[in-house]
Amino acid sequence: MAKKRRAAFLSMLTYQFQNLVNQDGFGDMKKKFKTFIWSNQGKGIGEWVRHLCSIFRCEYYEASFDIGQIRFDMQSLWNAFPKLNRAVIKVGPNKIDIQSFQYVSRALLPLVENVELNLHENLSIEHIGMANLEELKIDCPGSPNFDDLSIWNVERCIIETERFSLRSLNRFFKLWKKGSNPKLKYLKVLGEAEEDRNVLMKGLQAEGAEKVESKWKYTIQNCYGIRASIRMHILTSLFNVKFTVLN
Repeated sequence: MAKKRRAAFLSMLTYQFQNLVNQDGFGDMKKKFKTFIWSNQGKGIGEWVRHLCSIFRCEYYEASFDIGQIRFDMQSLWNAFPKLNRAVIKVGPNKIDIQSFQYVSRALLPLVENVELNLHENLSIEHIGMANLEELKIDCPGSPNFDDLSIWNVERCIIETERFSLRSLNRFFKLWKKGSNPKLKYLKVLGEAEEDRNVLMKGLQAEGAEKVESKWKYTIQNCYGIRASIRMHILTSLFNVKFTVLN
């Protein structure tokens, strides 16, 4: 017999208010946070979400989920949310967290356009990449498989990892030149590279290579005539690779 899931309820509420302020006088906006803690006042999570949105009239808000053992009906919780702009999902290394991650992430995808994943190990996230997302940010320990990225439906993707394969990223760029992943406009990968930097551009027939100190810039073109820049910045053992579609 399936275990009955409990409705989500709070004993205490922690609310963080973010404000954008001009702190330096040069037009650059900085984030400023204030945190408040209230008793639940007899309200459930859904009631608190609606209550806070009615008070602050937020046009942009996000939710952060620390994945643990899920003991309540997540779907009823999502139904209580207005449309989320962004969700941050943090996944621990144990088996229960991983199972809960699959459950929570699938429930969240119809609600959000921006997702950030903090992973303790490489997990299958194909179902997230295939979702219609504006931005996907991934923080993972192991070397990501960039072959999966070629079929993702993401406009902007940021990957921060301990290490990654330039050869695998090179294969992704070759697939892009053949017309894969037409929605992708921006890709950033940051981490230690497993090969020499020359592996990245091998066989890409790049144009207009430029070098300034430890920074390189190349331009490639796909089969549809769309051009993109590849910027590579090497700082000691860290590689920062940025791919930007130009037209």
